[in-house]
Amino acid sequence: MAFDLRHLRHVTVLEDAGNFSRAAEVIGITQPALSRSVAALESDLGFSLFERAPSRVLPTVMGADFLREARRLLVQASQLEADARALAAGEGGTLSFGMGPLLASLLLPDLLVLLAERFPRLRVTPFMGSAEEMMVALSERRIEMCLLAQGLFLGGGIVTQPAGQILAALLVRAGHPLAGCRGLMLKDLEPYPLATGSYGGRLLGGHEPQSTIVCENFHILREAVLGSDAVWLSSRSLAPRGDEACLVELDVLDYPPRPIEIVLVRMEQRTPSQAGLEVEAEIRHRLARLA
Repeated sequence: MAFDLRHLRHVTVLEDAGNFSRAAEVIGITQPALSRSVAALESDLGFSLFERAPSRVLPTVMGADFLREARRLLVQASQLEADARALAAGEGGTLSFGMGPLLASLLLPDLLVLLAERFPRLRVTPFMGSAEEMMVALSERRIEMCLLAQGLFLGGGIVTQPAGQILAALLVRAGHPLAGCRGLMLKDLEPYPLATGSYGGRLLGGHEPQSTIVCENFHILREAVLGSDAVWLSSRSLAPRGDEACLVELDVLDYPPRPIEIVLVRMEQRTPSQAGLEVEAEIRHRLARLA
């Protein structure tokens, strides 16, 4: 049996008003129309909801039980409607998106601040991992979208859009034996470990150092580089200028700072959420500032 919520509202208003005339006025329909609505519901139910008297109606025993549950259902329907409006406006529900550790370090704190301010009821679950892990999460619909370097996404059934770019560079700690040296070549870096995420070899064009540190955790990589002579393939934005810089950029002639195109990846025929679109716009804005 499928209930019409209008019928449910009509009978609960009738119970509150106590007679058809006042109830019809509250609802904004004619008294005969209200009588037909109540009679139709009673016919579907197979029992009477009200005892009729000349000046007043009172719920029957079964009617009182039904009306109590009807009120509960109307409250739930009202909440569902409010939640649907919030979802349409991006103010509720869940947003999950993925990015690698480097992009997360550059973008995620500001994105979370933005989402907390604009969508306080939104449950945000960022996912960080390798390109392979993000593509699996995307295909399993555990994330709505992800950010990847151009050429690192795998598999079909996806849609990509340019999101911006970052400048890749080779960084070392201040005080590293190569810090401050001019005119270096990649071969000069071979005595030192190269610290990267899983993307490293592909961005270096096949350069193979003697030893490597491969880690998807940005903060661990950063601490490893600051505490060792490892060279870090990372973003130029992480080497601030000035005397207090803890990371410095190497001057490597055959690996000058180069742009890495970043793309936003979604599954085909998946409609983005309103909050997802806001995040996408903010990502483009912040990547443009980093370029």
